[in-house]
Amino acid sequence: MLVGEKNAIIEVYYVVKELKCNLFTETDHNFISKSCMLIHQQRKLSSGTVNRIHELRVYAEANIEKPIMKEYKKKLRHGLFG
Repeated sequence: MLVGEKNAIIEVYYVVKELKCNLFTETDHNFISKSCMLIHQQRKLSSGTVNRIHELRVYAEANIEKPIMKEYKKKLRHGLFG
């Protein structure tokens, strides 16, 4: 994933994390926020961190209703690639 794509996804996360939802725990949000900070600093993430982020993403995609996830991905693609 390109740096610009990572930054775009991070910005989307910061917006959607404020929505009322019980998808992730406070611990999960803290972990994601710390990972986002490392990415902004252009620091390499450990393989364990990358794997945990992947697990959280898969979990979110499995638990968010399909039409909502489809619309999110559509907006994300449009925002990244116009």
